Amino acid sequence: KVGDGLFESRADHRRQLVTQQGRFVQQLRGTQALIGRRVRSFGYAERDDDLLVTSGIMFRRLVIVPYGRMQLVDVKTGPIDRWLGITTVQLHTAAATTDASIPGLEPDTAAALRDRLAKRGEQRSAGL
Repeated sequence: KVGDGLFESRADHRRQLVTQQGRFVQQLRGTQALIGRRVRSFGYAERDDDLLVTSGIMFRRLVIVPYGRMQLVDVKTGPIDRWLGITTVQLHTAAATTDASIPGLEPDTAAALRDRLAKRGEQRSAGL
């Protein structure tokens, strides 16, 4: 309420609201920039004998998963992912340190990648 000692005038009240809104917009822009940078930090490349998965902004991580070592290729989607229309492909191997994930894929792209990786994994493990 204006005039009860909290604010000297309506103008002071408006200035404070504008300042708070400005801070919120700045924080939102900073969050968007960080999310965009995080999304761009993930990548993958399908090679003849293995899959390369990279991630990280400050601390980069490169995981090389041979197709013959893949035990399970999983497509995961949580409630927020479904709302955003994205999925994550999770690769599981016998060694826990070489498990890798590729987040932020469209569902059709993720399903196609899962099928290709599963097929290559079966071919490599069968020795074809």
